Amino acid sequence: MALTQIQILEPRRLLSAQLVRVTAPLDQDLPVRLVEEFNVSATVVSQMQINLAWPAMPGGESGYTIERANGSSAFALVATLPARAMGWSNTGLASKTTYRYRVRPISSANASGSTLPVTTLAYDSGLNAAFQMPTASTGAVRNILSYGATSNNSSNDDATAIKNAIAASSAGDQVYIPNGTFHLKTRDIKLKTGVSIVGQSMTGAILVAQFSDQGTDNPNSRVFRADPGVNNLTLENFRIQMGTGQTMQYGLYLGSGSSGVSNVSRIAAKNLSIEGFEKFAIAIRNGDNVLVQGCDIKNATALGGGGEGYCVMIGYDNSRNNWITGNSFGPTIRHAVVIQYRAHHNLIENNITDGATLDAYDLHGEDEYSNEIRYNIAKNCGGYGIGIGNTGSTHANSGPLNWLHHNEVFSSRGGANVILGSDNEIIEDNNFHDNSGDGILVNNGGGSGLRILRNTIRFNSTGARIEDAPDLWMEGNTITDNSSYGLRVGATTVVYTIRGNDFRFNGSPILLDSTQGVFVDNLL
Repeated sequence: MALTQIQILEPRRLLSAQLVRVTAPLDQDLPVRLVEEFNVSATVVSQMQINLAWPAMPGGESGYTIERANGSSAFALVATLPARAMGWSNTGLASKTTYRYRVRPISSANASGSTLPVTTLAYDSGLNAAFQMPTASTGAVRNILSYGATSNNSSNDDATAIKNAIAASSAGDQVYIPNGTFHLKTRDIKLKTGVSIVGQSMTGAILVAQFSDQGTDNPNSRVFRADPGVNNLTLENFRIQMGTGQTMQYGLYLGSGSSGVSNVSRIAAKNLSIEGFEKFAIAIRNGDNVLVQGCDIKNATALGGGGEGYCVMIGYDNSRNNWITGNSFGPTIRHAVVIQYRAHHNLIENNITDGATLDAYDLHGEDEYSNEIRYNIAKNCGGYGIGIGNTGSTHANSGPLNWLHHNEVFSSRGGANVILGSDNEIIEDNNFHDNSGDGILVNNGGGSGLRILRNTIRFNSTGARIEDAPDLWMEGNTITDNSSYGLRVGATTVVYTIRGNDFRFNGSPILLDSTQGVFVDNLL
């Protein structure tokens, strides 16, 4: 990418004070690092901006070059400034990343000033405390065959045997499910603090829901249930599937959405296979330190509105510090992961979704905030890879500081969609390609203060369509080879900064319906 001369702009804060997490009070100066040869200062402004300043230097009349190194890497030229420049704002940086700078007067080859390492601020997103795993089982191992379970006998209610094994167990014990097919006639196997449920294998230890204990379908029928306060257990290495009989609404139902309840905590769901569920395969309501890892969840029996076909749902005010990682979601699902009802500081990473009918990773428009969605894949989805905000009758905007980065979305409707006043969201370093619609779409009330940085957006219809996005900052993106426009900016997107992007090789480069902003140093 060719370098162009940088226009010096007035420095600005990118986030309002209440959304910037710093270690010192906001009325104090942010960290300043001084240099040795001549005095260059580097001041951290935000998660994506560092300001440099230096005094007038002999030899500087011809201008200055600015070099930057990321961590311990070699210095590389990032800007050439005009004569008599005494400062520069480096924007579009990665958060929580250490940089070093070197400033050289052009006509003084032996003179330079270098900064000490300086680190951008961190976003207040993702896990906000060390994740707490459940402790390993060290007590008795209770085989369900010893409590009346019979493999491959569809006339037996093996749920009763599992319940009896749990009742006989104390904290630290393990209920063991050997390979075989076990039939569950009754629902709601209640989990106990400290008692883990472990199968012999993910594909061989099979629990088949054949609920027949009620005359009509129970809207809250579930296989396993953890009541408020239950904690410190693992569910691992078995399969849950729907058989005949009444519907299986939930596979794992962890916690309660009622106000004032204790959290479920330190629960790990690992290497489970769940299919044939109607509502949520795994529901986390007011839970913390819940791990969902290595699971294969697919083939929901319903995909309609009102909460059907979700693989994992995290919801309610006290749902925080939950970790969804390394799972396979789909096909035949509505959403892979839904975060809603003010849930916050959760981490969704390294998952693969194939074939969601709507948005794969969905911030569901009920004020959920400060969640991190990273290193996920979404493909063959009828909606966007990542949705922020929801148009349902009881939904609206997502809360602030949801951070979407290093995700890949392809062969879907689009990459990411922001709607209904979902403000101060962060979309960085993603790869959105080969989608039928927009790489990034901000519309229908959009959101203010969005940061769209360093994404690669190629081979879509439109690269980025930005409507209703005041105070947008868009920098360092590669938006090329899209069949329609590289960028379309709507009339209600005002006070924007769009700089240093590559909009070449699209059907048309850009369409700006608003000129109320800064558009500089872009390649067209």
